[in-house]
Amino acid sequence: MRNIVTLIIVLVAMNIHAQSLQDTTLHNASKNIIMEVVKPIETDVSFASVVVMETKSGIVRSNINLTRTSQGWEQDDDYKHYVAAGNSRAVLFLALLECGASSGESYHTSGVFTDKQAGCTIKDYNRPIDGWGDIRLDRAMNCSDIVILKACEAHFARSMGTLAYYLGKTGIDLGDKDDERTYEEFCNDYENTPWDPIGILGYRDRITPLQMTIWMQGIANDGRMMMPRFYESDSTKAIYEQMALRRNIDSLKNAMRAEVECGTLRNVASEYVSVSGITNVSQANNIGYRCTMFCGFIPGYTISVNIVMKGSQTLSAHVSIARGIIDWIAQHRLNLRDDKK
Repeated sequence: MRNIVTLIIVLVAMNIHAQSLQDTTLHNASKNIIMEVVKPIETDVSFASVVVMETKSGIVRSNINLTRTSQGWEQDDDYKHYVAAGNSRAVLFLALLECGASSGESYHTSGVFTDKQAGCTIKDYNRPIDGWGDIRLDRAMNCSDIVILKACEAHFARSMGTLAYYLGKTGIDLGDKDDERTYEEFCNDYENTPWDPIGILGYRDRITPLQMTIWMQGIANDGRMMMPRFYESDSTKAIYEQMALRRNIDSLKNAMRAEVECGTLRNVASEYVSVSGITNVSQANNIGYRCTMFCGFIPGYTISVNIVMKGSQTLSAHVSIARGIIDWIAQHRLNLRDDKK
């Protein structure tokens, strides 16, 4: 993934004198929305970001990176901020569909999973006291690390090579065309790699907000993932023409939409437009800081919000920021002030 960030930085440097495609009004509105939400809890927040990309064209209309320092908030657009990877369940869900799993499959969870081989304990948070029970795989994509992990164990037979092969088919490598290994070669290369539940769920990974936005843009665009465009001189270029089977992308989109309509993302629902997305809270480091993330899309736009913070009272801040930006775009860019859905 870091290769794509290096390429983006090079492209930005080459085009530093070119005309920016940034939407200045949207950019400033995004910053104001961040500060409005973060201000009451700013002592707990160390970093906040918003990326807004046009889904079809890949144009980055807004990219806000705010870091809190002893002198106050500093802003930059260097695209190099890495945060906890956050929600890998959506990527794993798509990989499971690509390998033949059914989105309607259900797996029982008691709310706690212990992997004896890897020595790790994984819990479903925000769960009923007795666990989620039997839930569909597409529902688990939004709320259960345990169910997704058990599905991965069943369908990938605890083989990191098999998992890596199908993850590569989801587009999460963001266009690493040099990797042309066959399924057999993946399995051979990972033959001695132990099954790692924590790593599989993404809790060892780091990612930039822009990287996650690019992947989500590919989902929103029915599988056609675009290279981000920052300047008028940038050419329109597809990273993937089809990053996964269309029917599997549709299943993932349906699960993302359902989570906003009746799941944990109800608070991000807009009265103006249909919203689809994912959210997650990840441990960012070993001193108590966490990363909260929302990534999703509305008609025409893909949006991601990331906040690095401490303190449980801030867990809904990323959703509040996302809702504010979605409603602003709907009213001021899609002109839906008086035409509610």
